[in-house]
Amino acid sequence: MKVVIVGNSGSGKTWLANEISQSLSIPKVSLDDLFWQQGGYTQKRDTREINYLINESKKELAWIVEGVFGELAKEYLDIADCLIWLDLEWNICKQRILNRARENAQEPYYKQTEQSLNALLQWAEQYYERRDLRSYLGHKKLFEMFDRNKYHFQSENSVNNFFFYFVKK
Repeated sequence: MKVVIVGNSGSGKTWLANEISQSLSIPKVSLDDLFWQQGGYTQKRDTREINYLINESKKELAWIVEGVFGELAKEYLDIADCLIWLDLEWNICKQRILNRARENAQEPYYKQTEQSLNALLQWAEQYYERRDLRSYLGHKKLFEMFDRNKYHFQSENSVNNFFFYFVKK
């Protein structure tokens, strides 16, 4: 099984990918990990390195890819079996981002400043205004062009039902 999950920051992509990955014993690929250098979200990787990491991960027999980076997710869609778009309301995404920041602040290796958290919140809030592949319109474009199994979830309940009835069954 090869699955791609896209959506705004805080929409639940990582949670769903982790749950599917553990339930089905397939590797998870985080687009954040491909895009950013190790150690935080401050230094982007070189494009050649990103392309290499994408190509290497695509060689696996099964995987689940998750992230907001539509331009990277698109690289997996040619061989993906399924596309999931998590399109939850901004207030839910915002609360999840804030909760995650509080939880991560307890980790000794985690380095997020109030300034970087505010920048993330501002960027994520503009999800419906941006026009790139990391936006609502970009994810919608990917969803519309994908011609295999696809799911567009707009509520926490629909995501949970999908997971518990289709993955955990």
